[in-house]
Parts: sequence; structure tokens; C-alpha cells
Amino acid sequence: MSILKKKLFENLVVANVVDSRAGLATISDDGSLILVQLTLDFKPNIPQEAERVVQCNGRVFCLDDERVHRVWLPNEESPGLAMSRAFGDYCLKDFGLISVPQVTRRQITVRDQFIVLASDGGWTDTMTGGRPPASGTRNYKALLCRIDYDFYFVAS
Repeated sequence: MSILKKKLFENLVVANVVDSRAGLATISDDGSLILVQLTLDFKPNIPQEAERVVQCNGRVFCLDDERVHRVWLPNEESPGLAMSRAFGDYCLKDFGLISVPQVTRRQITVRDQFIVLASDGGWTDTMTGGRPPASGTRNYKALLCRIDYDFYFVAS
């Protein structure tokens, strides 16, 4: 979930939990449109996230037939959650799963054009390349917000 507040020449504030992402499309010095990553996916393979889960007696590992790190209960092969922060999933709350958001700020400039909010399926391999998700690559939800007026927005 991302919560945004924006005013031109003021700060854009993004609060993010789970594995959806926000990106800002802005015009670079050479005039091309680039995408700046505004959020981080909270996956269990991030060292700080895994450390918290393990310190709370949760487990982090991949199944033999996949490459996705997951959060597991101490003595059960469940639930196998592929994120380290989330709303809900109460069975893991005592084992390192938290719902504390990452809050970031960025000053909005006239170069900033729009914000892209998308679920993890749209960003998996594209965000690091500085490009928005390609349509039809995977099932995902996305929203574009043009930056030309004040707005408050909540996406889930």
C-alpha cells in the first residue's frame, strides 16, 4: 500500500508496506523520460528483514523447486509468505512479520511528470532497468497519477 501527498515544489511523501512499488517518471538532463524508484519491496531475502524474522524465531528459506524466499512459522511448513512486511497474516506477527511502513520524501520539481503505482507482478524485472512495466508481461494492477495538481491518494 502506498500513501502519497504531493504539492508542486514541496515534498512527495510515500509510505509503503508489502511488495507493491511506486516510481516517479521524470525528465532527465538529456530530455528523456526515466523512472526513479521511490519504494523498496519488503522481501524476506533482504538481510535486515531476514534478521528480524530469525530473531523472532520465524524462518526464512526457499522451497527446493523455487527461488522465492518466504517467511515460515517456526515449526510448520506454513504459511510461506513471500514478503516480510504486510497487513494481516496475523499468524506471523509474533515471528517477525511487521506492518511498519518505509516512509520516503522527495521534492517535486517541474521535471516530474507522473507517478506509477503497481503491484509486484508489474515491477519484478523492470524497475531496476528504469522502465515502467510492460503491458501483458504478468498479471498486475497499476495506476498512473499525473503531477499537475495537488492530490492525496491511497492505493492498495
